[in-house]
Amino acid sequence: MTKKSNTPRLSGTAFQETVERYNAFFTELEKCFVHREQLIKFLKYGLIQKQHVLVFGPPGTSKTALFNKLTSRVNGSKIFKIELNMFMDDTALNGPYNPKVMREEGRLEHNIAGMLPEADIARLGEFLDANLPLLRSMLSELNERVLERGSQVVDLPLVTAYCDTNVEPGQYLKRNEQAFAVLDRFLYMTYVDYLDSESDITTMIKGFQNGSMHAFSGELRLQDIQDLSRLTLEFPSMIRDEALFRAMGRIFHQYRVKREQLIQSGKATVIFPKISDRRLCLATQTAEVTAILAAREYVLPEDLYSMELALCSSVEEQALLKSIIDEELKKLEKEREAEMNDAHCMALRGLISRIESFSVDLISDVNGLRELSQALGEIESELSKLKPESDTAKGMERNLKARLAEMRTKAEEKALKLAGLKKGG
Repeated sequence: MTKKSNTPRLSGTAFQETVERYNAFFTELEKCFVHREQLIKFLKYGLIQKQHVLVFGPPGTSKTALFNKLTSRVNGSKIFKIELNMFMDDTALNGPYNPKVMREEGRLEHNIAGMLPEADIARLGEFLDANLPLLRSMLSELNERVLERGSQVVDLPLVTAYCDTNVEPGQYLKRNEQAFAVLDRFLYMTYVDYLDSESDITTMIKGFQNGSMHAFSGELRLQDIQDLSRLTLEFPSMIRDEALFRAMGRIFHQYRVKREQLIQSGKATVIFPKISDRRLCLATQTAEVTAILAAREYVLPEDLYSMELALCSSVEEQALLKSIIDEELKKLEKEREAEMNDAHCMALRGLISRIESFSVDLISDVNGLRELSQALGEIESELSKLKPESDTAKGMERNLKARLAEMRTKAEEKALKLAGLKKGG
């Protein structure tokens, strides 16, 4: 999360319209590709959250084409693209060293013009073909968004790095344990494969032949991405319910423990051997993005299910996390029912206490009866706003209504008595 800006965040009509444009863009993008919904969803989340996407799978599965299609219609953005290989060093990303600075000042300084440090969106192709030193040199650029090389310090405007590879990251990590820090910078990972059904293949080749795969009229403004990002990256949090934070703490603790048991049982093949604290924190933001995409400025309990996008790389993990969230949300609902019941009971006790403070016998004139009638009307109005659910609260509500009716009856009798005395006098 970043520090709050001095300018106001999106809200109201401007927020609704920006979300509508953003969703429409990705709906249009999905029409250009067959069965790439998950990858497009990760990009949709990643851009708002300013997190990176790693897609892996065999060649010829539209990984590059999808990125090119997306970035061709993001107005106002600078794009950087490169295909990595094992012989490259960081000058391939950050630019060659400036010979003038090297000669005159005796220090190394990258010439960053047109390179990664100036990009808003980047594609790092064949990502895991790069040598490990180069990958590790990207850590601060991918996470902290800063290039630091000696005295050269450059803040990066990078929104999202889209990285693709033919290498399975879980297997790569087993061979190169030092790469954990690099791969952990990718909140969203997904596998894409060749289409395997006749209908999907037919849809794909028809789209290729009639041009619908190439026709894409959607437009996305970089400013829209930045505006939506502020809602989840700046304070205050969109998670406004303290109970949700407690629930997430329990969910994450259980998930770590049970996920470890799942891995040890050999029933799931996962990418990461452990879930880092950083990943847990960033996973909470996926719930905020889910709220944003629904044009809400606050997180609901059901938004927590979207945390699987950041925490799960297998169907077994997804099933495990879902079951944990199911149980926690049931507990949360019961907690809220109990809290609501306590609140209702407290409010009803207050109303009953107010009634008990009245005494019709002490009223001696019509003005006093009018004031009593007004007070009883206010109590009835407050009572109508309460919707008690528990048996205890409902019993108190019945008691209160009976007392109100009794007080009304006594007031009417007193009014008749006062009227009779006046007439007799």
